[in-house]
This record gives sequence, structure tokens and C-alpha cells, in this order.
Amino acid sequence: MSSTASIAANLACVLYLGRLADSDRSEIDEAILVLLDALGGQSLRFEAAPGRLAINGKRVPQEVPGAGLVIERMLSHRVGSVSLPSGVEASDILALARTLAGYPGSYASWQDLQAALGPIRARLVLTEGLPEHEFVHEDSGSSGLQLEGGLAGLEIGDTAAVEDGGLIPPLLPMDLAKIPLALRPKAGPREDPKILEQLLTRGRSALDAGDWGALLSIASGFLEAERQAVDESSSRLYRVELKRLLSRREIAHIARLAAVSERRQEAVEVLQRVGGAATEILMELLAESEALTERRGYYSALTRMADGNEVIVHHLESPHWYVVRNAADLCGEMALSQAIPDLTAQIGHPDERVRKAVLGALIQIGGREVVEPVSRSFRDPSSSVRLSILGKLKGDWARGLAMPLMNLLQTEDHPDVIREILGALGRIGTPDALMALRRVASGDMKRLGKRHRIQAVEAMGQAGGAADQLLAALAQDRDREIAAAAGRALGTAA
Repeated sequence: MSSTASIAANLACVLYLGRLADSDRSEIDEAILVLLDALGGQSLRFEAAPGRLAINGKRVPQEVPGAGLVIERMLSHRVGSVSLPSGVEASDILALARTLAGYPGSYASWQDLQAALGPIRARLVLTEGLPEHEFVHEDSGSSGLQLEGGLAGLEIGDTAAVEDGGLIPPLLPMDLAKIPLALRPKAGPREDPKILEQLLTRGRSALDAGDWGALLSIASGFLEAERQAVDESSSRLYRVELKRLLSRREIAHIARLAAVSERRQEAVEVLQRVGGAATEILMELLAESEALTERRGYYSALTRMADGNEVIVHHLESPHWYVVRNAADLCGEMALSQAIPDLTAQIGHPDERVRKAVLGALIQIGGREVVEPVSRSFRDPSSSVRLSILGKLKGDWARGLAMPLMNLLQTEDHPDVIREILGALGRIGTPDALMALRRVASGDMKRLGKRHRIQAVEAMGQAGGAADQLLAALAQDRDREIAAAAGRALGTAA
């Protein structure tokens, strides 16, 4: 027999595939064969309680893939344990999987669940978990009783070995009359399986009719049912079924409603729940759309997507300039720091529209990592790109750009670009940035004229109190225009 971890994973796969329709038998049949091979003809007993799974008496760590799903499937129907005999038939495992695949609340009573098993109930042994799957056991460290999760199906006084060598404490009979009221199991509302069945039926009808507005309403119904679900198990069920209902084609239609219809908010909420698949489809539609209104709608929807950001980053490698530009804009708008290497790789793109978008995104993201690539852009051959980038520089992260900007003043000839360099130094406002502005304002940089001197004084005014002392000195300058500009910057001009 294989390890308990392997059996737990195989068992989870069988229970998961039990949800599929009969037309998809090949996958579950193969999964059952793998499980039977893992059992090696031996018997199997698996027991579940909140946060606990044991296979043949051995505790299965919750980190084992599939352990949580097995627990969820069993507890959703109040099944404490299942015993399969040696040499169990594949058909019996299939019938068990189909039964446990029922929606929470599908069986009104334990007898109904037993009836759903059909003939196999004579060959399998199921034990019923206690109400709400809560158990009372004796705590070795105290004299009182505690309410806690335990393994269902153990006989009173039994112990079950766990893989780490420890023991699960013996269970005691539950006598609610002896338990304080505050600790008693809560009955709570039960999930109504008809809600999910109705949503699925209406959803399939909308698909058959191609009624995308109705499909959006039904998808929104899934979200509302998920929000009102009585527990996480039921909530997850609605999420899973919604994703199964919506193929790429249906997601694309809802994405179009998110872009152009009056139901944008409703459609975006559905797309957010679908996750990464919706992000990928939105990016494809954004790239294909020729209508400005649609593109804006897709762009707006994308900025609200939390999953699938790697899809956006991947589009930075597109051969189409407009796709790269859109992806770069989104990376900046969403502050995707993981996109910095890919954005940096595009700062030499042949299309200056892309370079503007890429560098603008790096500036929006900010941080120490973007200082070097942004400083390289100061030598961009297009003055339009240089102007666009310099006008956006601000914030603490840009302090590292003061020296590259000072060096740029030594060589830049375009008057508008020089103005933007001075403005950026003022917004950065570090001591070295202010000293560079003072040199320009006082006329020490002979290559710059009176207009640039005044612009340097005005830029110093953007640095706040850090520049007051320098401005006070410049207010006494023999050049009246420089003195007047310094006075205005200090707020003392008449």
C-alpha cells in the first residue's frame, strides 16, 4: 500500500471528479484505478473532523494536497468515517464519490444519504459524524471538559495513532445537558441545495439562448449566494460552479458588457471573481478593439482586476507597439512592481509612444529599482520623451536622480527640457539638488541665460522651507529680476 499522503491525494482527486457529469467518465475512471493501485488490494478507512484527516488510523498532515477537500466533502454530509473492504470494486468507489459529491444539504437526513448509496451500502461502512462535527474529549492537562474537533467514528475509549507518534485523545459520549450553554454546538441554518440547482439550470438556459444579459444576472446571483452562504464550504462551492459555468466565450461576452453597457459595475464584479482567465480575455479584447470607448472600458476593467497580473506583464513582449503601450500603461496604473524588469527591457523600444508609456509606468511604480533605468532615459533621442519623463519626477524615490539631472544640465540644449530639469530638481529638493539650482540662479553656469536663472529660482520655491535660506540670499541679488523672483518664491513680494 502507498503512503497515507499519496492515498489522501488520490482520494481527493476521485472525490473532486465525482462532481463531473457522466459524459466525463474517463477522467474519474482513471483516477479510481490509480487509487486502487495505491491501495494494493487492502482495505481503507478514512476519518474526518474539522481540521483533521486520518487514513487507516494515521493522521494526515493538513498540508498534504487534497486533505482539505476530503475533509470538506465528508463534513458537508456529516460523514465521520468511511470503511472500504479489501478488494473493493471500482464501481463501488464511483458510487461513493457520486454520493459525496452532492451539494451540501442534498440529503435531508442520514437515512437519505444511506439510501443514495444504493446497493453499495451493504459493502461499505459509513459512520455518522456528530452534529456540527464537534466532539467532547478529555483534556489531559485539565480536569474539565472542552469542546473541540475530534475524529469521528472512533469507539469510546479507542485511540488512533498519528504519523508523528502521538495519540488522539479518546472520545467521550456527548451529553449536551452537561455542557455549558455557551459551548454547545450551534445548529445554524443549512444550505438550500435548490438555490444552486436553480442558478445552474437558469445559467444553462441563458447559454443555450445566447442571452448574455441574463447570464450576467445569473452570475451575479452566484456572487450573492456566495456572500450569503452559511459556511466556507458552501461559499467555495458557488465559486467553483460559477467558474465551471463560464467558458472563455461567456467570459468574453461579460467582458464586453463591462466595457460598454450600463451594467459595468456588475460585470466587473463577476470578472473579478473569475480571476486570471478574465484578465487574459480583457487584455485580448483591449488589443483587438478599434473603438475608443470600448478600449477605455476594457482598460478601466483591467485596472480593477486583482488576479492574472502576469498576463498584463507578458503583453510587454508583444510585437505590436500599441499592445506594449497599453500593457505599460496598465503596469503603471496598477503599480505592478513585478513588471519592472520587463518594462526596463523596453526603454529602448523604437516607437517613442511606447517609450513614454514604459518610462511613465516605471515612474508611477517608483522605488530604488527604477532609478537607473529612468536616469538612462534622460539621454533619449526624442525631446518629447525627455519632457514627458522629467515632468513626472517627484517623490522620495527620485532623490537618487539629483546627480544625473545635474549632469544633464551640462549638456542639454533644448530650452523646454532645461526648464523641466530645473523643475524636477526643485521637486526633489535634496541639498545637492538645491545647490545645483543655486548655481544656475546665481549665474555660475554660464551656458544658461537669464530666463533659466529665473526658472531655477522658481523651482527652488517648490522645495518648501529647505530652500528658504538660499532664496533669502538671492532676494538680495543685484539683478532686480532675480531678486524679485526670489521674493515671490519666499512669499514676500508685494
